[in-house]
Amino acid sequence: MCHGNFSSDLTNWDKVGIVTTAASYTYSDPQGGTISPTAGTQVAELRSSRNVRRNSLASFLGTTSGTLNSLVSSTALRGSAMRTTFTGSVSVTFDWNMWTRDYPPYDDFSFVTLSGPGITDTQVTLLANVDAFADPSSNGPSNGTSWNSSTLNLPVDGVYTIGFGVMNARDNAVTSYFYVDNLETTCVPEPSTALAAFFAIGLVCWLPYRRRRPQI
Repeated sequence: MCHGNFSSDLTNWDKVGIVTTAASYTYSDPQGGTISPTAGTQVAELRSSRNVRRNSLASFLGTTSGTLNSLVSSTALRGSAMRTTFTGSVSVTFDWNMWTRDYPPYDDFSFVTLSGPGITDTQVTLLANVDAFADPSSNGPSNGTSWNSSTLNLPVDGVYTIGFGVMNARDNAVTSYFYVDNLETTCVPEPSTALAAFFAIGLVCWLPYRRRRPQI
């Protein structure tokens, strides 16, 4: 994965819960708006509906139930997640957007996970939660974050697994939506590719040398 969007569906992604793709999503409460792809023609859409329990999500993403629960001030309950493995270096970037009609103290949230060489256990990063973008006094729909871009640093070149998830917190009454698009990283050549390039360079250097040998 050097550059990834979801125009070709969820090829190469494992998923649990309600995970699909969408060309766009239009909502009306409270201010209205449309979520559209930032790259390609589709985005990945994850829903927090009454689905996979926290323990199962944690296992799927290579982390612990307690770690997921620590991302919010209330209790993380159920949700959906997806993951993929890639060979990369330097960093991985992606666009994300969370939208919900829930409100505090029902602190639904979205997050990203990363595991691989140079990372102890699995790195889990909170991206957004209801408390962060809702007005606690409104007791009404929270709307959403709009599109954001995030970057995760890769300590060394190697094979990594990145995952995304969205979960309900405190109760499962309202579905929250989490969108991902435009994944990018610097790719590390596969060993066979690198070896072929090495021999190609060697051949280019060897041929002129061979032609310069004096005739006997």
